[in-house]
Amino acid sequence: TMSRLLTDGVDAAQVPAARGVPGSEISMVEALWMATAGGAELLGIDAGVIEQGRFFDAVAIDTARAGAALRAWPEIDDEERIAEKIVRLVTPPDIAMVWVAGRRVAGTEFSG
Repeated sequence: TMSRLLTDGVDAAQVPAARGVPGSEISMVEALWMATAGGAELLGIDAGVIEQGRFFDAVAIDTARAGAALRAWPEIDDEERIAEKIVRLVTPPDIAMVWVAGRRVAGTEFSG
């Protein structure tokens, strides 16, 4: 979201052509990579990717929970769009399970 604001510019005192920083927008996939695998790589940590031998910290999101704002529509949502919805719309009740260091520490089942 911030990269989009930087790209478009928010200074109403500037003429539209002078606002923003062209080329600064990143996709949700790029942002998610930076927050997971990219950040782990930068820090030299074996994490951020689901792969044997790596740390496994994860959450399972229930996209079918009754009353949830988050809804995945397989017929129109691709994986990138579902990931964006999770990042933007998930709330604590949507988190069905949590794993830390490969051990489940919370949750037991999905509603849907």
